[in-house]
Amino acid sequence: MEPIVLFLRYDGSPVPMAHAPGVLTVKLAATSCSITTRIGDRSVSSEYRAIEGGTARAETVLTLTGEGVFLESGTIAFGDGTTWLKFNTVGQGFLGPSAAKDVSAGCAVWRIVEGGGQFAGATGHVTGNFIVDAKGVAHDHQVAVIFPKA
Repeated sequence: MEPIVLFLRYDGSPVPMAHAPGVLTVKLAATSCSITTRIGDRSVSSEYRAIEGGTARAETVLTLTGEGVFLESGTIAFGDGTTWLKFNTVGQGFLGPSAAKDVSAGCAVWRIVEGGGQFAGATGHVTGNFIVDAKGVAHDHQVAVIFPKA
């Protein structure tokens, strides 16, 4: 069976947990979208566009494990929540400075450990490249490759 490949752009803000130093809760939302990449002879550009459709919501717990590194686990619910994925990090995620002023950038790989609805019994991974702006807002660009149970 062919994998389902998803491209999503989530927005949200991490919030420190009051009674757990170094632990953050992160709530993110992504709308249905179209992403286009144009490769020219001497340049590359891309365009993100929201399109009609539903929303995906990710809720995670992020635990800082050292300078700029973290572990993360959580759930992504699609549409009405009937279809969902549960995940945790492969190794550790990373967050550090970027070449852009007042912007941090990072990445993480999540392993799908459980799923429901359309993704019951699914396996796969989600890779995320994210930025955190000066206001603390996170913008996470994710690619998921999901193998539904045959």
